[in-house]
Amino acid sequence: MLMKLLLVLLICVVSLGCRKKKVESPPPQPPAAAEARPAAAPSSPAPAVSGTTPQAAPTGPHPGEPANPKEVKAAYHQYFTKIGSFPNGWPDMIRQKIIPAVPPGKNGQPLDFVQFTLWEAGRPPK
Repeated sequence: MLMKLLLVLLICVVSLGCRKKKVESPPPQPPAAAEARPAAAPSSPAPAVSGTTPQAAPTGPHPGEPANPKEVKAAYHQYFTKIGSFPNGWPDMIRQKIIPAVPPGKNGQPLDFVQFTLWEAGRPPK
């Protein structure tokens, strides 16, 4: 009786171990852009693609650069220290009495909060 049970168990284990796993193949990739279009003659100019012309670097101050960067950065980080998260806008900092009003930018206009956070992070504005 025990031998029959061991034999059945062995057959079950072997049959489960013999199953082949289904191998998934990666989805087909579209052909590369170079393969999709014929090569242009070397004497002809490259076709102009709208919206991809290189733009000159903006001149003047960054739109998110405050007129008094040290003070505004300190206030921004003071809010984080006090609340535990960064503010969603200048009104949050005004409500907490960290700043009295919206700070001015280098251009003399009220500082845009989103542009300031991009400047603070060191990324260019979009």
